[in-house]
Amino acid sequence: MPGAGERAFFYCTPGLFFAAFWGPVVSYNCSRMPAGASASANVEFGKQWQGQTVDGRYPLYQHLGGSDKSAVFLTRLPADVRTRAAIKLVRAAGREAETLLSNWKRAAQLSHPHLLRVFDGGRCWLSGQEMLFVVVECADENLAQVLPQRALS
Repeated sequence: MPGAGERAFFYCTPGLFFAAFWGPVVSYNCSRMPAGASASANVEFGKQWQGQTVDGRYPLYQHLGGSDKSAVFLTRLPADVRTRAAIKLVRAAGREAETLLSNWKRAAQLSHPHLLRVFDGGRCWLSGQEMLFVVVECADENLAQVLPQRALS
């Protein structure tokens, strides 16, 4: 059972990037990543979008990492600019896109003090490319930072 100030979010499908454990809030890119690898290792996809705005509401601040078909940025919620959030942009089309949007919509309905919240999701255009986006509560740590220091239990 998590203690005070600890949360868990375990929802890992290709395209949704949060998986956590009973412990401090962490994030992890779980899209086809080998164990022990970092989500941001040598991945440049999407970095050029830093400074742009998604859906007219979510400014893309710091590039946090990604994969060959996704990018994660720090953003702020339009209703409360003091609330930090993470936004993931994903290249997806057809059935894969619909599945991701459906999964994100279901995840947004979950509410528990130990879950990271999913705030929003949808479609957007960046640099002439149709992208999907999901906005989630910003994690305190990245799992890649936690694993070298301690084992998950």
